[in-house]
Amino acid sequence: MNELRALGYLDRLDELLAPAHTRLVLIVTGSRVAPWELWSPAVYGVFERIANLCDHPDGRRGDFRCGCIRVVHGNAKGIDKEADAIAYRRDWPIRRFPVVPSVWMKRGGYAGHERNHAMVDEAKATAEKLRARLLCTAFIHNGSPGATGCAGYAQLSGIPTLRVTTEDLWMPRVTAA
Repeated sequence: MNELRALGYLDRLDELLAPAHTRLVLIVTGSRVAPWELWSPAVYGVFERIANLCDHPDGRRGDFRCGCIRVVHGNAKGIDKEADAIAYRRDWPIRRFPVVPSVWMKRGGYAGHERNHAMVDEAKATAEKLRARLLCTAFIHNGSPGATGCAGYAQLSGIPTLRVTTEDLWMPRVTAA
């Protein structure tokens, strides 16, 4: 993984999604406290690259049969809400997994982790049902335990996972000479 990390997160994304023009169920997890002005280039960059790799060559979007993307996220503030807005503007189907306030009150911090497990499990089942590829994108600001835990569970479930961390935003891009 270190070799892929040195290539930069967009190159890692290309590695995870090759070959292109395929159906994709995309799990998005991200930190609630991530400052959008810092993270927006990364999130937009990843979504743009996914669109370029997966949308149908003739430009059709919104019809899942033609190879577009279905987005699944935890409906939390921060990265999830921004990813939701991007997916909505692209007419990609969206599945939101909010945690009800009463569950937060009862389960505390575990509620988010339980929601993340349910989200990953459902995304995996959806991808199998639709014969789609599955990818988890994790935008992890300062070691966020929720996004880190969700990405870890996705990886343990056999789902290819792209982790973009705060360090990736500051790391200069390394390319072969």
